[in-house]
Amino acid sequence: MPKRKLNYPEVKKMMDKGISKADIAREFGVSRQTVYNFLEENTPKRGRPAMTDEEKAEARAKRREEYEQNPDMYKKEEYSMTKTEYLRGGAMQSLERYCNATDEEISGMMANVYKWMELGKAKPKDDDEVEQRIKDYFQYVIKTGEKPSVEKLCLALGVTSRTLEYWRDGNYCSARRQELVCMAYQTLAAMDAELVNNNKIPQVTYIFRSKNFFGMKDQTEIQINHNAKRIADEEELRKRIMEGVVIDADDFEVVEDD
Repeated sequence: MPKRKLNYPEVKKMMDKGISKADIAREFGVSRQTVYNFLEENTPKRGRPAMTDEEKAEARAKRREEYEQNPDMYKKEEYSMTKTEYLRGGAMQSLERYCNATDEEISGMMANVYKWMELGKAKPKDDDEVEQRIKDYFQYVIKTGEKPSVEKLCLALGVTSRTLEYWRDGNYCSARRQELVCMAYQTLAAMDAELVNNNKIPQVTYIFRSKNFFGMKDQTEIQINHNAKRIADEEELRKRIMEGVVIDADDFEVVEDD
């Protein structure tokens, strides 16, 4: 069957009718992986809608008015965002307020991050390339001592953290790619465990990263042995019976041994 160009409205309509991705791939004459990639790139992302031009103009006018009334209000140590600014991601919510790194430190860190973005410009073509990029990343960390992270691994692979989570969970990828990504996550988790065991990172940092990246949960398991509970109840019952029995000495006959 000749290939037809995928278009989102038509594919979306077919999916709404319950048509499987495999059948969609056959309908368009492409591979199922091509359909997965197309949906990943074209499905609208969820999130808070951006401010409209009118809302932005209104916010700027409000800030100008507040500044004219109190010029000192925008000092970092005194300014407090309104609820709307906080929810919309106001300017004072950025690193400008909380980051204490120098310009030189920021320059070095950004150059390091940008390096990985440049290396992973394009998505890997196949599972072999995914495996090679993961190996290259960890070998570079071993060679240089650079602190490993899930975020930089994403850049090295040329994908977003959302895509990497999809692959880890076995979505839109082969079983081999899922296994490769799971092992990469496990390697990073093991490195975090090494750091906390050697007192190189705070425990709270380890817990935060483990929960957000590696699936650790606060969980307590309780096991009940029903048989042991029954025996304990029987012994308690026997004890209570014996304590409640009144013994009269006149009811006994003393027999002497010959």
